[in-house]
Amino acid sequence: PYFRVFNPSLQQEKFDKQKKYIQIFLQNAPKLLEQIEQGLVEKNYESIKIAAHSLKTQLNYMGVKEELSHIFEIEQLSKNAHRHDELTQLTQQLRVVCSAAFAELEQLANSL
Repeated sequence: PYFRVFNPSLQQEKFDKQKKYIQIFLQNAPKLLEQIEQGLVEKNYESIKIAAHSLKTQLNYMGVKEELSHIFEIEQLSKNAHRHDELTQLTQQLRVVCSAAFAELEQLANSL
């Protein structure tokens, strides 16, 4: 037999923490994405690398897979200015993935 303990106050604490982490992500991640895009415009590859590194950790924590976001690849390519076109394509794809993730997480946070 399966045994399950349900304590409503503990469940609420869990949901409150989830909501807090999602809200922090939704405040920070769009800014990091903006920094990556601005870095592309300005050809500031160091800025791209720093923002991508920070965003990589946050996306991973929120469950966005590397094979969708390519954030690790963006971080690595930012070390090679001659790969600007490839970096631009991957960043456009990242924008699409992030937009979907932001919308889904906002719905989730509102439901908690």
